[in-house]
Amino acid sequence: TPRPRFGDAEAAPGNAITTESGCGHPGGKCWMPAECDVPLRPGWFYHPAEDNAVKSPEQLLDIYMKSVGRGGALNLGIAPDRRGIIHENDRLILLEWKKKMDRIFTMKISEKESDFKLSLSGKINLISIKEDIIYGQNVRKFDLILHNADYEKILYSGQSIGAARFIKINPIAASYLELRVIESEGYVKLKDFSAWYTDELEYISAPEIHRSNDAFVSLSHNDSTLTLRYTIDGSIPDRHSEIYSVPFPFKMGGIIKAKAFSETSSSSTVQSEFDYSQERWLLPDNASVQIPQIPLIQNYDMGEILVVESFTFTPTGGHDLSIPARFNIYIEDEQQALIGGEFSNIAANRIRQRIALVHPVKCRKFRFEILSAAGHSEWLAPGRIGVKTV
Repeated sequence: TPRPRFGDAEAAPGNAITTESGCGHPGGKCWMPAECDVPLRPGWFYHPAEDNAVKSPEQLLDIYMKSVGRGGALNLGIAPDRRGIIHENDRLILLEWKKKMDRIFTMKISEKESDFKLSLSGKINLISIKEDIIYGQNVRKFDLILHNADYEKILYSGQSIGAARFIKINPIAASYLELRVIESEGYVKLKDFSAWYTDELEYISAPEIHRSNDAFVSLSHNDSTLTLRYTIDGSIPDRHSEIYSVPFPFKMGGIIKAKAFSETSSSSTVQSEFDYSQERWLLPDNASVQIPQIPLIQNYDMGEILVVESFTFTPTGGHDLSIPARFNIYIEDEQQALIGGEFSNIAANRIRQRIALVHPVKCRKFRFEILSAAGHSEWLAPGRIGVKTV
């Protein structure tokens, strides 16, 4: 049970000391599951520019296995569009994810011999274990033991089970599978112990996209046998797209999309959006400041005159620090703000924000004025402003 952030209130999702949320206190009187908050899109609200940035069914499956499959609760944020309905891209992704989930849990390979032993009728690659939380989360250490006629072997060792534990393994066959509890607190009551086989977990993961401080983009993947292809024109990479071999310059910024290809299959598409490179900028001090210093003005010098189409704001610092909420932006020496506003839900959703302009402007220098903060800390992380150019 994590301790609450505020006074004598009960700990609850949203009111727990962040640094204790990952472990809690095993001897506590209440059971509070971890909550994994994930938007289907890059942020919690709908933006037309993100219609092709919806998480793929494979990404959602991976998130599910790492949240619900590790005893947590998955809170998936689905934003209606400006018509008040779910966008077609989002709907199709969710339907495909549902189909994958249904297919995963249809090939049950096990029959329960006892609460802690399963007989197996074929190869398995996914194991599900669930404690009955009415009796508490009591397992502290366990082994999964594979048994055949002439040997037994430890397949997996873990420390906790809780509401659910999904364990992905390489396909393997055996006569039966045993759950051996090594350490526990109190009575261990299982709600489920089963084994499955599915092809849905055997997919190619998407590559990762990075840009260095000197504006060179690199693609990476943990499987060196795959071919990585990318585009910079907004199109989806296919087998005719540019092959990645070495880092390439990307000073002007924009959207890069990438996929990993084998001879017969491919990953989902991943994309990253980059601002104009700040390699030659004179940047303000990004150190945390105390809230009483607000309003706070940060001065930026881009080193050259640019035609700015929009600004961006990227949060910095951890969730234990407050973050800018209301702001103004001024260009050059002008005393009237070019634009002002407020970052919606920024304390809970600390992602890159786009600050759109009605018309592009030419400037070299600009000022970012922080008018208020969101969060519970007396210390503020100022964040970093970027630009997108015409």
